Amino acid sequence: MRFFLILAFALLATAGHSFAQWRRLGNAAVDLHLSGLATGPMDRVQFRSADGRLFARASAGQWYATKDFETWTLEGAEPAASSLPPPIPDRVPEPGAILRATSARGVLYAAGQSVWRSDDGGRSWTNLTQWRQRSLLGAAAADLAVSPNDPASIAVATGTGVWRSADSGLTWSSCNAALPHLPVRRILSLPRGAQGARISFLSSQPGTAAAFEWQPGERTAWRPAVEPAPNATLLAASRRLGAIVTVVQAQGEWVYAGSSDGRLWTSMNRGADWSAPGFNPGAAIESIAVDERDPRRALVVLSRQATADSLRTPAVVLRTLNGGLYWDDITTNLPETAAFGVTADFASNAVYVAALGGLYQADLTAPSWNRLSGGGLPVSPVLDVRLDAAGNQLFAAVYGFGLYTAIAPHRGRELRVVHAADYTARPASPGALLSILGARVTDVTASGRPAAILPSSASETHVQLPYDLTGSGVALSFLAANQREFGAALVAVECDFPGIDAAIAQLRQLAPDRQPRQRRAVP
Repeated sequence: MRFFLILAFALLATAGHSFAQWRRLGNAAVDLHLSGLATGPMDRVQFRSADGRLFARASAGQWYATKDFETWTLEGAEPAASSLPPPIPDRVPEPGAILRATSARGVLYAAGQSVWRSDDGGRSWTNLTQWRQRSLLGAAAADLAVSPNDPASIAVATGTGVWRSADSGLTWSSCNAALPHLPVRRILSLPRGAQGARISFLSSQPGTAAAFEWQPGERTAWRPAVEPAPNATLLAASRRLGAIVTVVQAQGEWVYAGSSDGRLWTSMNRGADWSAPGFNPGAAIESIAVDERDPRRALVVLSRQATADSLRTPAVVLRTLNGGLYWDDITTNLPETAAFGVTADFASNAVYVAALGGLYQADLTAPSWNRLSGGGLPVSPVLDVRLDAAGNQLFAAVYGFGLYTAIAPHRGRELRVVHAADYTARPASPGALLSILGARVTDVTASGRPAAILPSSASETHVQLPYDLTGSGVALSFLAANQREFGAALVAVECDFPGIDAAIAQLRQLAPDRQPRQRRAVP
């Protein structure tokens, strides 16, 4: 059985800033096999006596507060410091340890590589966190706080988050499950088949993995993953080019490389030979995107260093159409903010930049940058951005919050029909679940037969094809939510169902005369 879906639709001009509906992929917690879930580095903790809330400061400077030690809220001001004077113990358990007094006589706490307690004013100390030469908290303590209302309740800020003990350090619990401080830096790979999304962090604790994966079906935390180390490629390129290479991007025979001092190289033979570098003084190459269909087309994002006259680090976006012979500056109205990542759907002329000020979008035909906001995307620096291979899904690494995904906003002006399960354009079958990316549509029909419309959003419509489709051609027609019919362009998609004819014939041979049985009425 074979037929064609003739997809009729109109190109919609949808504003990028309001189109995307973001959803979070995973959470902000990491499983490091500690006393509980971990997250990013925290450097301050403080109890407030008035209400018993615990305050914690992230390494980026934000203060968060919790009452139940599970849920956190962002706070605008730093809490008042403890009124207890610092103790003067007889001795300290380790050099440079942080010391804290309590309201209980003779009870002191100290923190450094481990957390310590003394019940005799500091003459002797008990290690509360060391187990088999390793800290139960996964890292050294950056700060220690004691509740003024309960000397047995203590909290510690470490490189793996915030940890609390309610029994003077005998047992420890994590406060990180909902603390929004995942230090995501790069998107290493996108979900595909049995492999989930993989990311890397700004910095990792010694002995921890370089990559973390949110596996399919995962509900708890990011877990360590085995990922080929990109450092090997960067080190090899650095030795070959005599510079500190920060990024390498290859597509077919073409390879682009960028360095920490702003130099750009191009190779047309997989790195055997390199062109003379292009210079960008005072800048660092952050990210490169290459057109897979025509590798001569590429985009580069640079961040310029702050100067004595300006503390700002404005980004620069460059484009080449000839393999790096010439680079055009398409920064135009992009705000003066550091940029970290770039991705593009060259076929649709859509480009996205991840920056300190958020996520930005432009059209390569006439670059003018718009900031993507709302739709569930947190207000926080975006440190990396990726499109899937088909240019349908956009992924953003949001500092502190983790990985977010949405239907790519440029689909609002170029609709696409894909399978709802994996967003791929491949043969379908009668009864298949499809997604119309780019708009909310109503009244979908297939050759006059109504197609079921499932729960949808402003950027995506889920449709189930009728099971009784027949004939050599099937025309799908849509009606937009604003009652305008799609009909400005036609795209034919072949749908082939191998083996279905044989399967139907086999079923008929097995039961050629089988009829539904009539149930006898019970008197």
